[in-house]
Order: sequence, then C-alpha cells, then structure tokens
Amino acid sequence: MRTTGEVMGIADNFGIAFFKAQDATGTPLPTDPGEGAFS
Repeated sequence: MRTTGEVMGIADNFGIAFFKAQDATGTPLPTDPGEGAFS
C-alpha cells in the first residue's frame, strides 16, 4: 500500500502559492511555455 502526502502553499496570490506547493513536492515546473499540461 502506498501512502499519499499533502502539501499546501500559502501566499498572497495564486501563482506564488502554487509554486510553493509544487516546490514542496519536488515536482519540476515546466520552463518552456509550450510544455505545459494545457499546451
């Protein structure tokens, strides 16, 4: 059985909070705008 963790980023705006949450999980953010999930 695999456990799941939760993280939360807190900031005054969504972008910074999202970055903090992604950074805490170690998930790399795309550096090329064309590489995103919605490209």
